[in-house]
Amino acid sequence: MRRAIAGDPIEIWGDPSRGQDIVYVKDVVGAIIRAIDSDNAGGLYNITSGVRTSLEEEVKGVIDVFSPFEHRSEIHYRPDKPNMPATFLYDIRKAKRDFNYQIKYPLYEMLKDMKKEMDLKRFPHLIEREIKTKINNIG
Repeated sequence: MRRAIAGDPIEIWGDPSRGQDIVYVKDVVGAIIRAIDSDNAGGLYNITSGVRTSLEEEVKGVIDVFSPFEHRSEIHYRPDKPNMPATFLYDIRKAKRDFNYQIKYPLYEMLKDMKKEMDLKRFPHLIEREIKTKINNIG
């Protein structure tokens, strides 16, 4: 995200079609509320998106939301670099069946909310902590 904000190039290592199951906390909370309100809920559930988002889709979303319009980040593909480890796509059919679990906030909505929070600067202590951690790891 920082590279996109700066308009810097972003590298995608390995196979850009590899992806992961990304879920937004808003959907997780929604699932918990639905499960509590349901007479059918019981046992264990996978609460994820149930959708594989490719690394390329993820990076394009980050660029679309965070990169300045006049200076968009470019994607540099690096198939020679190691790819992300094996990823999983979780089966959410049981949650759908037992309490009508549905994703309302796909990745793009999550990214827009993240941008909004960054613009509002409501959590500056988290940014300061991240900067201090990076400084300590360098030194």
